[in-house]
Amino acid sequence: MAVNAIPNPKKSTQVDFPIEKVKLSVQNISLRNNKYKFSKSNEIFNQYTFESSEFLSLGVYVDINLNKITEDKTEITVEIRRKIGTFNQSYEITNANEHIEKTFECIAFLITKSPEEIEQYKVNQTVNKVTSKSNQNSKNNFENGEEKPWYEKTGLVILLCVLFFPVGLYALWKNSTISKFWKFGVTALIAIIIIANCGDDKKVDNATTENDTITNETSDKTETVSDLETLKTKLKNNIKSLEKDDLTSSPLKSAQDFTIAVALFKAYAITINEAKPNKDKEVQSLISELEKKVVKSQIKNFPKLRKAYYEFLKEKLWENDVDVSISGNNNQKLSFTASYFAANKNIKDTQETLSEMLNYLHFKQTQYRWYKGQDEFTYYDIESDNDNEIKTE
Repeated sequence: MAVNAIPNPKKSTQVDFPIEKVKLSVQNISLRNNKYKFSKSNEIFNQYTFESSEFLSLGVYVDINLNKITEDKTEITVEIRRKIGTFNQSYEITNANEHIEKTFECIAFLITKSPEEIEQYKVNQTVNKVTSKSNQNSKNNFENGEEKPWYEKTGLVILLCVLFFPVGLYALWKNSTISKFWKFGVTALIAIIIIANCGDDKKVDNATTENDTITNETSDKTETVSDLETLKTKLKNNIKSLEKDDLTSSPLKSAQDFTIAVALFKAYAITINEAKPNKDKEVQSLISELEKKVVKSQIKNFPKLRKAYYEFLKEKLWENDVDVSISGNNNQKLSFTASYFAANKNIKDTQETLSEMLNYLHFKQTQYRWYKGQDEFTYYDIESDNDNEIKTE
């Protein structure tokens, strides 16, 4: 450590949430605060790194480590380190502590959101970026969905100023007669703009009053019909989305990708559960159709998702000399072989780390050996849902 260097600021805390829930929150910190950009992660050891720029500095890295304490308790450790060099000034420590505080704020906000809400949050942010850019290009010339009058357009006002101002200066300098006409012309132009503005304000006020009256008269009558139609549209959209339901058509490169894939089925289940109390015949028919398609899609996709997860683990654990294999009916059994598993504690820790995802993907058993061909081995039976079940609880 350099002379006068200050240790990296670090803070740990424990939260009463499962580690998979915390991981999903950490992975999406950039959604809450875009100042923090994702840098890298180690999904197996639950380590994540974000980076952030600082004024007159190359910035810092935010290292986040997660440790499973119990099924419903997770330890979160956040450490701040400089991209280059070490901390050696008090103000740098102050900034680092602010990064820690903001990081925990992001996690706290996201940890209360469901996977579906986080996905919707992503969609909303994408839409907002597009519309914001579009609005920024047109907001100077449009207002309330209608084009502004010519005299309100910023570009036109600037153009008039550019044209009139030099002419006016020339007129003032050249002779007083032209100067008088120039002054009169500018005064008349200003008067026209003021009168036109007053007229437009009256039109806007009248239009607003009329629209408010119509809305108040009809809102009570259409509310019930609108809710029913919205529910039907939601069910139809869910059914339509299942027409192209190959969830492994795109590479699954992180634990988050698998969580999102499973969350889609949870979203379908939530929709079904919310719609069931409605006694409308068309709604009930749509629910029945959606249930059949969801079950069919789960039977099709979960074996593929388990195979993809096996390939993901195999690639990640290869560098740690862990051999992974998959077997059983519909790819529901995972086997791990490595000298690391000669210790029972290592077996237990690995099973606890993977347990949430193993349940999500409907695995039924894991096996641990410390050398190939070992006759006796440790195994865990997993009480996960079946592929043909829709969990609506």
